[in-house]
Amino acid sequence: MNKKLGCLVLSLIMIFGLTGSFFYVPKKVQAAEKINKYINVVYDDSGSMIKSDGDASKAEFYDKWCQAKYAMEVFSTMLSSDDTLNIYPMSLEGKKGLTLKGSQSAEERAKAVHNWKTDAKDTPYSVVEAAYSDLQKQDKNSEKWLFIITDGEFEGGVSATGIKKDFDKFTSSGVKVIYLAIGDDVTKFQNDEKKGLYCRYAKKSTDILSCMTEISNLISERLTLSGDTHVTTMDKTLVLNTDVPMEELIIFAQGQNISIGNMTNPDSEVKKESEIDVTYSSEANPNYQSKYADKIKVANNLSGVITSFVSADDSVPLSAGEYKVEVSDLSNVQIYYKAKVDASVSITQNGEEINVNDFIEPGEVQIEAVLRDPITQQVIESDLMKDIHVTYKIKNGDKEEILESSGEAVTYNAQVGDLTADISIELPGNYVVKGQHKIQVANPLPPLTIDEVQLENMDGGGNFKKEDLIEKSGYALITVKQEGKPLSEEYWKATDLRLVSDSKCLSFKVTKGDKVSTYKVEVIYDHDKDESPLSDETADCVINAVLNYEGQAAKSESSNAVLIAEKLPLMYYWKELLALLAVIIIILGFLPPFKKRFPRSLKKKLGGTEVPTNGIGKRKSYNGAFQKKFWSILIPYRRERGEVRFLKPGVSGFSKLQVRAVSRGRMEITNANRYAGKKEIKFDNEVIEKGTKKQVVATNVSIVAIVGKNKYTCNL
Repeated sequence: MNKKLGCLVLSLIMIFGLTGSFFYVPKKVQAAEKINKYINVVYDDSGSMIKSDGDASKAEFYDKWCQAKYAMEVFSTMLSSDDTLNIYPMSLEGKKGLTLKGSQSAEERAKAVHNWKTDAKDTPYSVVEAAYSDLQKQDKNSEKWLFIITDGEFEGGVSATGIKKDFDKFTSSGVKVIYLAIGDDVTKFQNDEKKGLYCRYAKKSTDILSCMTEISNLISERLTLSGDTHVTTMDKTLVLNTDVPMEELIIFAQGQNISIGNMTNPDSEVKKESEIDVTYSSEANPNYQSKYADKIKVANNLSGVITSFVSADDSVPLSAGEYKVEVSDLSNVQIYYKAKVDASVSITQNGEEINVNDFIEPGEVQIEAVLRDPITQQVIESDLMKDIHVTYKIKNGDKEEILESSGEAVTYNAQVGDLTADISIELPGNYVVKGQHKIQVANPLPPLTIDEVQLENMDGGGNFKKEDLIEKSGYALITVKQEGKPLSEEYWKATDLRLVSDSKCLSFKVTKGDKVSTYKVEVIYDHDKDESPLSDETADCVINAVLNYEGQAAKSESSNAVLIAEKLPLMYYWKELLALLAVIIIILGFLPPFKKRFPRSLKKKLGGTEVPTNGIGKRKSYNGAFQKKFWSILIPYRRERGEVRFLKPGVSGFSKLQVRAVSRGRMEITNANRYAGKKEIKFDNEVIEKGTKKQVVATNVSIVAIVGKNKYTCNL
């Protein structure tokens, strides 16, 4: 049944409805941009990660290699879907050891790192140069990260000053550099995150994991969710309270044999996107493992599970609210989140907010960055979003200016001309969202007025009719005036008329009219979007006029008008109606009383007994049979037909009964002439009269027939 027929059926059973929300033109709202990330990791797999220099009997053995590999395994599971991770082990002297894609499953990535083995060698600085060179070959629009993990000085004669110069070169070319040094005796550099240099130091091997997860979150624009306001526990239930929509929530629970259940929220359906167990590596680099197997330190307490939760609906994020999840061990749990917000720009003058593409007078305006919920478009005020930095790029005519703030509004002296405010909001966690707002700055002209509007068919037909609008668009006429007089031709050409409506099935296109100061509104009806074609469509419209002429401007007050498109006549659907009627007639043909059916009590297998007529011998049971004729079941309005075998199989003497359904537990024997006048066969102890062609009997009739020396009784 097609949509039109469905609508017709609904109308016939009196189920009508019209829903909708008032349409408005919002400020331009932008979400965070999706950017491919390339992450090249220079990984220290040298011998110093396993033991100190010197003879094994006197050397000190470390678990740095185990802690770092476990952290690398965790790091690999937390890639975003568009990320590419290349690992350059120092032992390969500039060659890639592993390439992992965010599009791979988290389990596949973790397994690749866990099973990966290299021989421990030296720490050549050429590996850093090779990893950087590879990043330079990647798409210029991608985000590039060079991540260096080391526990000592590089070989090759490079000094700390030389390394710092390289870092400056790397960051100035757009590559972000992360330097993670392990231990106390390491080369240290000054952190300069504004330039893109992130320096982290793990004094102890046990600090490596926390540094790596922080770095993973930095790259993937995630943060740690903490504090009693946002994280509480009840028994084994983890309760997360977020007042910001989330793109992703990750739970990292460390310990043996931990299980994490499904996450629930009353407003969002949550999907467990991935779940992966991570654990320590029991064997070090092969060339050291074979020599020092009994001395190598293993951090065998490292294990856990990492579970990622996202919205089950890919088109929307997880809504703000309370989320619950069962975790078998809450003693060592970290929660990471990636927020999902939109950015918009608010421009006000004299305390009044200015709409998009509206105009203002020259003078001071306040421009403010606003964070919005991408689901509800409500303004977000959350402590999770409190530490922000906003860059305002303002273009006013030919003049451009860049202003910065920590989230508060900035003041700008607007001059005549177009004004575009582009904002970039840097949120906690290296997360950036952008927005834009355009207005016009012009000297005021006398205001415009819109004549009292009745949006009726300009052909003089009153209300529009859906039936006519299906064939072709209709037109309404609107007149705009200034100080009670029609616009001059110059002003008319420079005036735009805007009409917005809440209708889902009616749309409007405004063009200049045939006469100066008039505008034609083309009314377009989309039948496929009409949820109630057999009801009148009432479109509440708001009309505005804006004049912008040589640096001067004027606008009208909003004018409200109603446009009515009268319902389609029922007979518009005559084809569908006939088809529906035919379907109904056919369906009725299968239902009582229009179709006579055999009762369900009439079974296919019938009970029968055979006894000798002389009374000597044993009573024997046998099965008779009832069978419906298949074609009689399929044809509407035709009685069901069937046949009854009432004698024992193999016994001849009487033909099978041919029957058809009557009603009220009765059926008609259509071949009654075969049994008429024969005393050897009785139906409910009665003989069919001679000359009878058809006989009505009960569907539970008892048939007694004598054939030869035996009497056969069959009960239907």
